[in-house]
Amino acid sequence: LFTRGGRKLLAYLSDCSGVPDEVAETIRGVDTLVIDALREKPHPTHLSVGGALEAATRIKPARTYFTHMCHELPQSAEAGLPPHTFIAYDGLKLEL
Repeated sequence: LFTRGGRKLLAYLSDCSGVPDEVAETIRGVDTLVIDALREKPHPTHLSVGGALEAATRIKPARTYFTHMCHELPQSAEAGLPPHTFIAYDGLKLEL
């Protein structure tokens, strides 16, 4: 969790298969959530798209970026995501 002046700017959750309640509570309301979303199909050691969406619903960020996707999840999948939810890409720069 990156903060500035008490404001929760960025939470980065990668290489995870879940988000414990205490972590979700700590980062709740963060401006930007970057979260693991490997693929549509569940995986034993990484969040799937469904798991990442569920976590984002609990965390309630202003915006969410999925990262650590495999080749099975194309950039075009972003069109089916909820508002303020995006697929990250190489070279993406986020303004905090």
